[in-house]
Amino acid sequence: MDNVQTDFHTDININKVNRVVDRNLLSPVNELLKKPGKRIREQIVRLGFLLGREDREIEPNESQEKLIGALSEVVESIHLGSLVVDDIQDQSQSRRGEPSLHRKVGEPLAINSGNFLYFWPMKWVEGLKLSERQHLEIYRSYFNMMTYSHMGQAIDLGTRIDQIESYDVPSLCLKSLELKTGELMAMAIEFGAIVAEASEERKTFLREFGKKFGVALQCYDDIGNLLKKGEEKYLEDLALSRPSFVWIAASNLCSASQYAKLRRLTSQLGIDKKSSTIQEIENWFERNNFISSATKEADEICADAFRILEKKARASIFTKSHSTAQSLCERIKNAYR
Repeated sequence: MDNVQTDFHTDININKVNRVVDRNLLSPVNELLKKPGKRIREQIVRLGFLLGREDREIEPNESQEKLIGALSEVVESIHLGSLVVDDIQDQSQSRRGEPSLHRKVGEPLAINSGNFLYFWPMKWVEGLKLSERQHLEIYRSYFNMMTYSHMGQAIDLGTRIDQIESYDVPSLCLKSLELKTGELMAMAIEFGAIVAEASEERKTFLREFGKKFGVALQCYDDIGNLLKKGEEKYLEDLALSRPSFVWIAASNLCSASQYAKLRRLTSQLGIDKKSSTIQEIENWFERNNFISSATKEADEICADAFRILEKKARASIFTKSHSTAQSLCERIKNAYR
């Protein structure tokens, strides 16, 4: 993505304004955009295109390749904005091996930068060579995702696992996964399908697949957080008592007494992550073979997503695009695991 640029036209003090905006917004944002990430969302948009092709065999032409790349950057920017805001809300001190943005520029400027990364890409979309209908479809998909993701974040921020009834935990955690990562992935898939000019029926089932697959990826990500020993974000969701797949798996896999013990231990963990409590939690994971069992549970959620594709494959005979999708999905899944 090219560096973010100012777009003022008539201000009498344009140079001064540009310097202020550059220092307090554009420079921090451009620094964030240059940092390497998993680039998972770019592959998801491409997957949406491959599965959205009605003729199933035609690769994207040069114009479509540019649109896929551009819309991938839109998704990446939105995701990056969410990380900036998440780090503030979680008081995380680092991101991708460096101090979090709010530690560098302060919380007010970091909040502004995160919000800018949400909304700026949609202004940028105006310049893409899309039909009027495609523009409207992209805006609709974007605004739906942003609405749902903020609902999901409200669940995350307003729910403490140690303060709600255990029977409410799985449904609340699942809804959080669906409204956040699920909806983001559904939007990314739909972006690709829009470029492919897919039918409404096909876009609908691809959104369903994208949402389910996004939930599976977040499950793998949550499990991965349990494996990051020594890293700052190790056990972060447990320390904050936030909804995550860990609690869905624990509810499904463990006895009532085992579940209660994990909840008691995590409530004692605290934001400073006491080393003695960490050891007890690690022992709990080992005794219950939790990581392996939870991964199998996530594998089943991922398989459910593929079953959505397989059902359609029988009906509409996906050929090359379906096999390509399977291969791509495996690479994406392994990047999260």
